[in-house]
Amino acid sequence: MNRLELINARLKKVQIECLDFEKVIEKYDSKSTLFYLDPLYIGGEKYYKRSAVNFKMEDHLRLAELLKRLKGKFILSYHDHEFVRKTYKGFKTVMKGVPKYSVSNFQYGTRQHKPIGHELLIMNY
Repeated sequence: MNRLELINARLKKVQIECLDFEKVIEKYDSKSTLFYLDPLYIGGEKYYKRSAVNFKMEDHLRLAELLKRLKGKFILSYHDHEFVRKTYKGFKTVMKGVPKYSVSNFQYGTRQHKPIGHELLIMNY
């Protein structure tokens, strides 16, 4: 099998939705479901058009409460923030170093990245 066929086979059972996270989780939550969640980072609202993203602190709390009752598994990525650590205390948390990319890194064909940043991966398994 070539690489494209392998990717196609792997993605056959993957479902991508564009709905409020609560509706997606309620629709698909089961013991055999794995959710990967990458919400807007706290304080990151300024990087998005106001009409495109309207994720407030209440939404971060709503997501946390929903994940605490989840039947399935989840992986949640956030930046390292005191609110996040407090809200998800008790879950498995892994700190990962990630390159900080920006559009300016790719000018004139260069692919150099800025210094390493940190991201939290939070899991319930």
